[in-house]
Amino acid sequence: MSVFRLCLPVTCVFLTLAASCVVIPASMAHGQDLPPELMPTAAPFVSTGAEHVPADAIIVSRMNVPHFFKTPGLDWLPLEVAQAWSESKLGLNPMDILEIKSVMGMPTGPGQQSTGILITLAEDYDPSKISAELLGNPPTETIAGRTVHIVAGAKPTLYLATLSPKKYLLANRNMLEPMLQASGEGPIGDLIRQNAMGDSGSQSAIVMEPLRPLLASMLENAREEIPPEFADLLQLPELVNAILTNTSTDGQSHTMGVELLCKDEEAATQVRQILERSIKVGRAQLIAAASQNIRGEGRMPAAQLAYLTRIANFIVGKIRPVQENDRVVVRVTADIPLATSGVLVGLLLPAVQAAREAARRMTASNHMKQIGLGVHNYHAAYKKMPGPIRDKKGKALLSWRVAILPFIEEQALYERFHLDEPWDSDHNIQLVDEIGDVFSDPSLPLPKGQTVFRMMAGEKVGVKLEGETRFRDFLDGLSNTIMCMEVSPDHAVVWSNPEPFQPNMENPNADMGKAHPGGCHVLMYDGAVVFFTHSVDSDLFRGMLTRAGGEVVNF
Repeated sequence: MSVFRLCLPVTCVFLTLAASCVVIPASMAHGQDLPPELMPTAAPFVSTGAEHVPADAIIVSRMNVPHFFKTPGLDWLPLEVAQAWSESKLGLNPMDILEIKSVMGMPTGPGQQSTGILITLAEDYDPSKISAELLGNPPTETIAGRTVHIVAGAKPTLYLATLSPKKYLLANRNMLEPMLQASGEGPIGDLIRQNAMGDSGSQSAIVMEPLRPLLASMLENAREEIPPEFADLLQLPELVNAILTNTSTDGQSHTMGVELLCKDEEAATQVRQILERSIKVGRAQLIAAASQNIRGEGRMPAAQLAYLTRIANFIVGKIRPVQENDRVVVRVTADIPLATSGVLVGLLLPAVQAAREAARRMTASNHMKQIGLGVHNYHAAYKKMPGPIRDKKGKALLSWRVAILPFIEEQALYERFHLDEPWDSDHNIQLVDEIGDVFSDPSLPLPKGQTVFRMMAGEKVGVKLEGETRFRDFLDGLSNTIMCMEVSPDHAVVWSNPEPFQPNMENPNADMGKAHPGGCHVLMYDGAVVFFTHSVDSDLFRGMLTRAGGEVVNF
């Protein structure tokens, strides 16, 4: 695996956190002017700043919508269709929107997001015009003394509150009252005021302090996959206090900026040096990934490589970090012609695809590690491995995955299961779609609720088909025995289904999943996650499946 594929997920964990809040796409090409009927309402724009931002918010982003419509390339978007739908279903002309400001807080629990959107309009709006099919039953509810509209079908449920005829708040329950009552005080409010989120383009502000434990955990999980030359990326969360992003357009070019507000000037110097080193190595990896398709020797291959090097230098030159006292700033202006943009996309596609796959692999690995931790905590509590939940006659009703829900932060979902009913009963089947992503592999698009994470089971492998299994039964050693594996899609099951998975001991490689190029993840009984290649020796694989086979394992 290339260094580029290994390092990019770690870089993305930190820097893409900032870029994820930028609303305006930076890749739009130059286009024609919009027709008059699709031009935004002419009205003075005034940013809402820190208004309705709770003290404990962690991310705030805002977009100047009229300015957005000046972005080159909007002529190819189906704006007429969007406008027709909005006016018929919402009674709202989207061209009347002046500002959209989104606010995010820390989750209050698994799947418990805290998000809200403040919408500012140029003209008065009447929410009673919203089509009944978009509202819940009942369509309204009284919260904090206000009558709010309930949005149907949203998970979690969204509420629309009227702040004034030109200002509306759309939020889930966790964020609705905090935003209604917020005065704009607090760390992120101060950050917004001190760094004036202006009236052009879009901006976002992120405070790092509440996110540091989460980022530290994510980066620590990725430590083993990070090459030594990228190890200093792990320092970034501790060196940076806040992140600001901004975008703007003058109708011809598009500019995006990211500012890292560091703890002090010394920390900013460290951050700049870390980014410069990472970009330098990334440039080399970019050239290596793009040049893989160059074959042969002679003048033409050499010329192709020279061209790739020149383009890579051009791109890297666009993203050079600059230190300004205690800040590190990266600004990129996208003024590249359309034809050149197409060439760049073609050159960078292999690297982008590799980066995405590396990120998906890391996510799948983290999901497996969470499962392994849940199994170990279950064993610590009950002195046995989790197995299917059975009725009084011994019939398996629910999967071991249901049994470990309380140990993977899904206690509330566990309590909703009827443990005396099978997984596909009228009640239990409704809970299948409410699980988070822990049993999913992002590289494999399966129907909602299905999983390829299967625990080994059998007379001599994994957990016993009958009776209890304990760690002491694994005489080959926990670190030498496979607990769980990403299997091929034809072995996928609904995650609450207790059907055991008995591996093919004659040809265990045939069971391996193909979601990731070259191999699949396996979870060992000691909690480690290992990536097995599809060409792994079948005897070695077979030996690592048995719990007490006495095989000598070297891997």
